[in-house]
Amino acid sequence: MGPGLTIAAPVTDRLMLRRFTEADEDNLFELNSDPEVMRFLNGGQPTPRAEVRTAIIPVFLGYYERFEEFGFWAAVEIATGQPDPGRYLRKCRARCCRQC
Repeated sequence: MGPGLTIAAPVTDRLMLRRFTEADEDNLFELNSDPEVMRFLNGGQPTPRAEVRTAIIPVFLGYYERFEEFGFWAAVEIATGQPDPGRYLRKCRARCCRQC
């Protein structure tokens, strides 16, 4: 799927999903700095901002280039247009879950 193509993402009355962009660095850093989130991923250690910028975001963006409809999706509150930093989805080939 090329960068100019988009797919329909689920929308509810309150939330919509969209692809992550490089502009989401602050939101992902906030999420990956939360010990309650990180305890499920690595025992509670925060992720350095540089790692969010140079490793996590490029992986997320890489999914969009390699896989049609698969990857990581930011949950955005429709009322505010702002990402909900505590929510994102990863759509996998076998399942869709809050985080795989």
